[in-house]
Amino acid sequence: MMKDPLSLAQETLERYFEQSIGMRRAMGLAIKNVDAYTKARGTKAVDVNSESDTPSIHLVPTAMPSNINFASNCCSLDYNLRVMINTGDVRVDYKLLPICWAIYAAMVAAVDDSSLLDLAWEGQQFIKNFTLSNTQSIISDPTQNLGIVGWVGIVDLTLHMIFPRTLVKQFHTGGA
Repeated sequence: MMKDPLSLAQETLERYFEQSIGMRRAMGLAIKNVDAYTKARGTKAVDVNSESDTPSIHLVPTAMPSNINFASNCCSLDYNLRVMINTGDVRVDYKLLPICWAIYAAMVAAVDDSSLLDLAWEGQQFIKNFTLSNTQSIISDPTQNLGIVGWVGIVDLTLHMIFPRTLVKQFHTGGA
């Protein structure tokens, strides 16, 4: 059985962000650099980072699908995701602007090269468009962050999806 369209869209966008050269460059700037003197020894401590230190990016659903509408031949819904990264620290908004720009550029490119709008579920294209909105949320889980202070939500992303009613009904009855 094929993945549901919500999981398919989320995983496709995560892969698209990870493969974006602009995103990797911006994420490299988000690394927490340590360049300080240790008081105890009076020596300079410098943290050297490599490509493997680049923060992870995840799209986390913020709510179940909303804004569900119906027409005679189609139905639509909005799927809300938060684009989050683990920078290794908590930063104020303006320090994350390079990543915000990279997310915007990646989304524009995904529409332009049809990676996003041509995404199909059961042979039907289903993403109509998207909306980005501002957010800053911080999540920290000391049991899982392995030395990283936490996750920072960069922007909220809403995918506006549209489906033929017949396809959704087929899924409901086990035909799709």
